[in-house]
Formats: sequence, C-alpha cells, structure tokens
Amino acid sequence: MKNAYDLRKFLIDNKKLWTYESSDYGKWRCKLDNRWNITNHTVFINRSYYVNGKVSYFGVDGCFRSSMEVEPSKMVYNLMSLYDPYGNLYGVEKLWYINDNNTCAVIQVRMYKQHKHCNFTKPFLKMPSSSQRKHNWFSKYATWVEVRIPDALLGESIRDCFKHFKKVAKVPEGR
Repeated sequence: MKNAYDLRKFLIDNKKLWTYESSDYGKWRCKLDNRWNITNHTVFINRSYYVNGKVSYFGVDGCFRSSMEVEPSKMVYNLMSLYDPYGNLYGVEKLWYINDNNTCAVIQVRMYKQHKHCNFTKPFLKMPSSSQRKHNWFSKYATWVEVRIPDALLGESIRDCFKHFKKVAKVPEGR
C-alpha cells in the first residue's frame, strides 16, 4: 500500500504554512497560507503573496478529496480542490510527501488555465471586481511543486522534504 499522506491532518496541525521552496518562477517572491477554519471536508485559508514590493492576499476555499485507496473506515485526504470566493474551481493541490513529524510537506500545485480571476472553462457565479481581475501573481506554469513548512520551523533544517522536492520537481534549485 502507498504511503497514506493526509493533507487535512497537515493543515490541522499547522495553522500558518510558508512556501519554503518552489519549482515555480512566477511573479511572487513569498507565500503564506493562514488557515482560519477547517471542517471535516473543507478548509478556509487566507493566502498571502509578496509581489513587486506589495502584499496581496485572497481567500481560498479548499475542498478535501482523496485519490488513494485505503481501508474504508479511514478516510485519508491527499488532494484539495481550490475555489475562489465566488465558487469557481481554479486548481488542485496534491500532497506528494510529508515527513514523519508532520512538519513539512511536498505539494504539487496544478492551476487550470492562467487563473487571473477570469477566463475559466465554466461561467462565473459572480463577476469579480476589476481589482480582483488584475491580480496575476500565479505561476507562469500550469503545474509546479512546493515545499511548505509551519511558521515555527522557519530557518530549521528540512532535509527530508527538500530531498523529496528535488526528486519530484526535477530542478536543481528553486526560488
């Protein structure tokens, strides 16, 4: 059986998560996820980016899913569908690796289209404002890999996650 990495448990245990390393070379330089509510099937995150000398932030609604076959009595969520505040699906995050201490994770991020709060495959439930449509701090790629760590571990060694990141991201260096 494959390792049963649980994204929901990682988010429960770690309220603030920094993107420590990324194979993405988009416009943003720093990213922080601040979890403010979590239920059995959803999470609500305030996601902040540092872009061009300014902090931009927005709400992310995550819906937990599983692509793993584990015993029926134990639900393990290794995927999270990402929705903007208007209910539009714009991406998926998949947990590829988590260390034994549940303190660092390697996550694949997949964005649909070039999410700029517009241009989706389905119509918007509510049209975003012009200020929301101009944000385009996402990756220049559709898929990339990130290492995320909790606030308390900034500056600590995370060799296990970094080793796995280099293996799956297939890049010698990140940001």
